[in-house]
Amino acid sequence: MVGNGGLEEALVMADLDPALPAAKLLGLRPLVAHARGELDRDAAILQAVTATRQFAKRQMTWFRKEPGVQWLMIEHSESVAHTAALVIGQVERFLLTLEGQA
Repeated sequence: MVGNGGLEEALVMADLDPALPAAKLLGLRPLVAHARGELDRDAAILQAVTATRQFAKRQMTWFRKEPGVQWLMIEHSESVAHTAALVIGQVERFLLTLEGQA
């Protein structure tokens, strides 16, 4: 997030109303606090990473309880086109199962 402009985005958000939906983006609050001078850079990044990791763990816990979840293992080195093809293939297979139930 930080490597893709998160700190720059936080600078823009620092002057906006914190009640706006965009101000509630995952991991953004500590970066905005840094932009406002309330947190040092390393602490802000650590808090953003921690919040993101905690959210991901909650998602994994929730998804493990859902029947029929199909997991896709996507390597970091795979192209966007390859990833899109995997997702489209899974969606098409799922839609075929729905057609069979109709």
